[in-house]
Order: sequence, then C-alpha cells, then structure tokens
Amino acid sequence: MIIRSVLFFLLILSSFLAEAQSVSSSSVETLKSRIAHTDTVFVINFWATWCGPCVRELPEWNKLEMYYSHKPVKVLLVSVDDASMYPKRLSKFAARKKIQPEIIWLTDPAAPFLMQLTSNWSGGIPFTYICYQNTSYTNFFEGIISAGQLQLLIDKQLAY
Repeated sequence: MIIRSVLFFLLILSSFLAEAQSVSSSSVETLKSRIAHTDTVFVINFWATWCGPCVRELPEWNKLEMYYSHKPVKVLLVSVDDASMYPKRLSKFAARKKIQPEIIWLTDPAAPFLMQLTSNWSGGIPFTYICYQNTSYTNFFEGIISAGQLQLLIDKQLAY
C-alpha cells in the first residue's frame, strides 16, 4: 500500500513538473541581438507542432543539446505556431515530447526574418540556421537534419 501511494505521488509530481516547462516569447529583434554573441555557436531551428517532419526531428535536438551541454553552443527551437498555442498548449506539447533545448515562441511573423537570413529559403519548415560570429560562419538547412550532421559542422567551427 505504501509503495502504491509513493508511486502515485511520484506520478502526480512528474506530471506537475512536466507541465512546468516554460516557453518564452521573443520578437525578431530580440532574437537577432541574442545571436549576435561572438563566442557562441547558435543552432536555431524554426518549427511548429503541426509540422510532421519538425516533430520527427525533435529527438535530434535533444541529442545535440546533451552533446554540447558544456561547450559554447546554444540550441534554440523557435516555434512559429499561431498565438493560440502560446504559452500553455506549447508548454504542454514540449513537456509531453520531453524537449530539452530552450523553446522560444516567435511573436513576429517568421517569413521576413528567414528571408533576411537567406534569400534561398523556399518557405518550408523545419528550417535550421547555424551561425557563429567568431568565424563569420552561417549555414542553413531545410528539412530534417540529424544531430550527427550538425555535429560535424559545429565541431569544425569550434576548432578555429
């Protein structure tokens, strides 16, 4: 009986903690100033909860987050979901999917910003942008990309 009570308590506690995952909001200008740091490689993924390829890619971001946890690499998952998802539904989705990297809900339309990053953007997501100010490196990928593919690019930049 005691074991059952403890298990029930732990289940309730884990549900509470899972729902507590926060998702912050950011304007495009705030995001631009944040990625202007010279000593950090930023890996920014633009995604949405309704995008099947984006959701399939989520475990890759968890791998990348863990791999670079003690290095100057920052993984940002920028949600382009509509306002009805922010903050409660997006936070619950993040908890249910056990997303580890920081999630930002973009308050501005993403398309003009993504076109500033690269004029070659076709308009699709997932869209991943990598930048490292120390080496003036930028790169982008449309579609699903693996943590292993990104690690090769990031490690090369960190070696400089």
